[in-house]
Amino acid sequence: MKALYIAVRDLILTLSWVGEVKLWNNQLDAMEAQEEMQINFPAVYVSFQEAFYSNSSGKRQLGEVRLVIKIVNEFYNVDDNDESMNLIFFDRKQEVFALLQQYQVAGVFEPLNRIEEINDEDHSSYLVFDQIYSTRFVDCDADVEGEYDQETTADLDAVIEGNLDIDNNIIRTGNGTFD
Repeated sequence: MKALYIAVRDLILTLSWVGEVKLWNNQLDAMEAQEEMQINFPAVYVSFQEAFYSNSSGKRQLGEVRLVIKIVNEFYNVDDNDESMNLIFFDRKQEVFALLQQYQVAGVFEPLNRIEEINDEDHSSYLVFDQIYSTRFVDCDADVEGEYDQETTADLDAVIEGNLDIDNNIIRTGNGTFD
């Protein structure tokens, strides 16, 4: 997941308005509790929900994960006639979506697919919008360096005696009938 995070972080940082991109660690709660923490708004935070894995080969596993992108902006308390500063937030969330939807890095993760959006209303001083994406990735962090770096092909010579059945893309020796 580290490679997934780095690729997404670096891509989001190409947006000119982004102040910072970091892993989510409840930064807004710390700000609201008056702890010493500085956030460079507008900010984008990345977190991961549960990941599910299936075996692939050796120490590599195929994983499926939900990636949460938190788009955070300060809330401007303005009169009802001029919400333009707050409405920019909607343009920014759409820019993030346009950037990430179907984004992929071959060999690292499959195309990101937005599956949900949530308006986080738990923070009165901030506009927070969560975009949740799903992707599959190969987790090879347990690989010994270089263990899987080279492809290998092998020619196998086989001698099959008797009849050969080919049925539903399965090849097996047998009596020559498809029963």
